[in-house]
Amino acid sequence: MTEESKEYKRVSFFRGFFASEEDFNLLVDYSREKDKLHNQLFHSPGIVLNFSGELKVTAREKGDFSIEVAPGYATDGQGNDIMLWETKVLAIDVSKYKLPLVVYVVLKYYDEPVDFITNKANPQYKGHKRIAERAKVEILPNPPELDEGVELARVRLEEELKDVRNPADPSRPETGEIDTRFVPIAGSFGWILSPEVVSRIFAVYNDMKMVFMQLNKLYDLKYSLEAYQSAITAEMVSIAGKLDYRNAFKLLKIIVDLEKEISNELENTPNLSQRKEVGEYKDNLQALLNLTSATDITSEDLNNLIIYQAKASGALKKLLAPRVAEIRAEVEGELEEFKGERLSMDEIKIWPKEFPEEIMVDNVRYKLVDKIDILDDASEKEHEFKLGGVKEELRQKQNFFFPDGTRISDRGRLHWEGFAQFKIKNLKPELDVLVIRRIDYAYGGLKTEIEVDGEKVGVWEITGNDRKYRWRNMPYIINGKFIKKEEVNVKQIAISAERDVNMFGYWFYQAVV
Repeated sequence: MTEESKEYKRVSFFRGFFASEEDFNLLVDYSREKDKLHNQLFHSPGIVLNFSGELKVTAREKGDFSIEVAPGYATDGQGNDIMLWETKVLAIDVSKYKLPLVVYVVLKYYDEPVDFITNKANPQYKGHKRIAERAKVEILPNPPELDEGVELARVRLEEELKDVRNPADPSRPETGEIDTRFVPIAGSFGWILSPEVVSRIFAVYNDMKMVFMQLNKLYDLKYSLEAYQSAITAEMVSIAGKLDYRNAFKLLKIIVDLEKEISNELENTPNLSQRKEVGEYKDNLQALLNLTSATDITSEDLNNLIIYQAKASGALKKLLAPRVAEIRAEVEGELEEFKGERLSMDEIKIWPKEFPEEIMVDNVRYKLVDKIDILDDASEKEHEFKLGGVKEELRQKQNFFFPDGTRISDRGRLHWEGFAQFKIKNLKPELDVLVIRRIDYAYGGLKTEIEVDGEKVGVWEITGNDRKYRWRNMPYIINGKFIKKEEVNVKQIAISAERDVNMFGYWFYQAVV
C-alpha cells in the first residue's frame, strides 16, 4: 500500500467488472503489504532458525579474506521475507577500507522484474511477467539499520591481518575472526531491539543482581532480596527472546518500584542513611521513577532508563565497596584504597561535574595525568596545541545542558577538514590511555583518525546526536602499545568532510597497574 493510503482496500470482483493490470497488481500488493505488516508486528526481524543452513557465515580457510554464507531465511525490519537459496561466496576487499575497522556481512532484500515478453501480434503489449524476490549479501563498513538489512556477522580488520578465520571461541572472537554475537534472531522469539541495546540491558541486569545480593547479605535489607529475584526473572525473560520496547520498560519498572522500597530501607539504616552515595542513588532513582511514569515511550527514554539505572547501581556499588573491600581484605590480606569515581563509558559521556583524579572503568583503574583547556593560551601553549590544513575554523563559547539538566558554559574550537595536534604528558610507556573529549553533540556522524607519534592508532567514530542536551564527554582508549614515551604527540585527523570537528576540552587518564 502507498504511504498516502489511509486504509487498506481489497479488490472486489463482480460480473461485468472490467479488470486491468492495475487491478491485478493492487490485488498482489494488498496481500504482500498485509504479510509484511504481520511480519513487522508479530515477528522480530532477523534470521529464522532451523531452516536450511541458517545463513551461517564461515571462513573458507584458504588463507585469504573469502567467506561463505549458507542458504537460509530471514526477515528485515520492513517485513520482507529474504530467502537465500544457494551458498554465497564472497571476499572482503580490505583495500577499500581505512583500517582498523569493523566490517559487517549484511543480507538485503530486493525485487527484480524477470521473464520479459512481447506480444508478437501486438508488439505494443510487452512487459515482465514476474517479479523475483531476491537476496544479496554485501560487506558494509557500518552496521545496518533493521529496516535496511539483516546482520549475518561482523569482522574486525587491522593492518597486519592476513586472512579471515572461524573463531576459536565464538563467545569471544578476536581480530580477524567471524563474530556472530550480534546477529538478530527472528520468529516469535527474538528481540525487537538492536543487539547493542540488548547487550547494555543485560549488563544492567548483572549490575543490579550483584548490588541487590550484596545489600541483602551485608545489611539484610528485605526488599533488596525481592529486587534481586526480580532482576533474575527479568533476565530470564530477556534470554527467552521476549524483550522489546513494549515490555523492557515494564520489566525494569517492576525493579524500579522495588528500588523505591530499598531507598526507604537505606534511609532507616543509621550507618548508611547519611552517606553521600545514598543521596546519589536517590537522585538517580528519582530520574528512573520519572521515566517509568511516562505513558509515551521512545527509544531515547529506554536509553536514558538504561543510563540512569546503571548510575543508580553504580552509586550502590560505591556505597558497598568499602565493606566488600574489607571482606576481601580479610580473605586476601590486603586492601588497596580507591577514592575516585566508578563510571561506565556511558556514564562518562553524560558526566556533568569536574572529572576526578581517579576513575574506575570496566574494573580498570585510571589516574588523571594531563588535561587541555581549549582556548586557554597557557594550556594550549604547554601542550603545543595547533590546527593544520583546515578548510575553516571557528572559536566559540557555548552554554549547553547535560542530560541530567546541568548547564555548563565552556569555550572551544571547531574546524572543517584538516587536523588538530597536541601533546599528552606525564605518561608511563605501555599503559592504556583513556582520552575524554567534551563536544557539542548536536550532530552525529563524526569520524576522526587518531595517530600517536606518526603511528596510526584507529578511527574515533561518534554516532548519534542530541539537539536538546548538547554536551557530551566522548571517551576513546589508546592502546598501551602505542605509548612508548612519557610524552607523545597526538594527531586527530578529520575524516568526515561534511561535519565539523569540535572540542571544548580534553582529559587524559592512564591505566594504573
